[in-house]
Order: sequence, then C-alpha cells, then structure tokens
Amino acid sequence: SRGDGTPLPFDPPRRLVMSGPYAFCTHPMQLSTAAVFLLWGWWSSSPWVAAASLAALSTGSGIAGWSESQALQLRFGNTYLEWHKSLPRWLPSSSPRIAWPATLYLASSCQLCRQLASWFLRRHPVSLNIASAESFPGTPLTRMRYEAPGTSASGIEALACALNHLHLSWAWIGWIIRLPLIRPSLQALTDLSGGGPRHLTAPQPPHHDNDPPPDAPPG
Repeated sequence: SRGDGTPLPFDPPRRLVMSGPYAFCTHPMQLSTAAVFLLWGWWSSSPWVAAASLAALSTGSGIAGWSESQALQLRFGNTYLEWHKSLPRWLPSSSPRIAWPATLYLASSCQLCRQLASWFLRRHPVSLNIASAESFPGTPLTRMRYEAPGTSASGIEALACALNHLHLSWAWIGWIIRLPLIRPSLQALTDLSGGGPRHLTAPQPPHHDNDPPPDAPPG
C-alpha cells in the first residue's frame, strides 16, 4: 500500500518505500529470508537448511543485489542513492532514518493522552511531532491520529505507526501490532477497556478568582 505495488518483479512499487522496516535497513526482506532458513535449520537440526541462509545472503549481495540497485537507481535517482547510503545493508540500525516528518495528534483534554505524549517525548522520537488533537485541521477527531505523507492512521494503528519513530525494539512492537489479525483484536480490547472513541471538549480559557461566573450578567 505504501509503495503502490508488490514485491514481485513484474509489478514493482511505484513509490520508493523508506518507512517501516525500510527505515532501519535497506534489505529487510532478504535479511528475513536468511533468518528463516537459519532458524529452520536450527529447529530441524539440519545444517543443509541452515546453510541456505548463506546462499540467500550471497544471492542478495551478488547478481540480484546489483541488478536491483541498478533498477532502483534508474527509477528513483538521487532519492534512492541518499536513502541507500544512509542505512546499513544487512544489520538494522538501532534508530530509524525518516525522510519526512509525521505528526501524532493526542488530545490535550485527556489525561491518558497527555501521559502518552510525555512518554513519546521522553524517548526523543525521530521526525515525529506531537500535536494537540484539538488543533487537527480536518474533521474533529475521536481517536488519536497519525499523519504523514501518504499515510493516515487512527486508534491503535496510529500508535503502531508512531512507534516506528523510536528505537528498533519499539518499532518491532509497532509492526506486530499492525498485523491483520492482531490490530483489530487490540483495538477491540482497547475499546472495551475504556479507550474507545470520544468527543473532544473545547479548551476552556483560564479562570481567575476575581472573574465573574460565565453566565453572570455584565456590570
């Protein structure tokens, strides 16, 4: 959905994907394939299956890697070159490389949302702005909202997207949350436990002791 295409060569993404796992590593699919072979070989006590991980890495580093790099450079130019140079190829970086800023909208009138905003700020997110949900420019929000170029998410999915701006370990949790069966289940549990949609209250001006009551007549 982010790249407007598929991983298959005959229907490649039309946009360069630099978010999610691709904000930490340039070859997450090839790395995952090698890890699956390695773990499968360990679980089945088969050194031949484990050795397939080396074959996967060598193929990705060799002809396939060279062909892929050339094709991406032709399609995306300097954008691809800058992204590719800024990230490790195999071992993921501990912090993301986010090419554009995003915003997480949290209600300032909600104590739990304020605590969540403070939790994010203490972890120094990369390219993530925390804003008041009351200041959202569109239709009034009823859930937390994540906005980035080409991406919009609400509720528990918004939280998962925002975790992608933190350390790799938190990003992993965010990717798991967004899995097809896990995300709706967690959203339903959140709603049942009191974290469902709610209407925002307009921020009230500060009240001083000498001010008349709001409904008091003038004079």
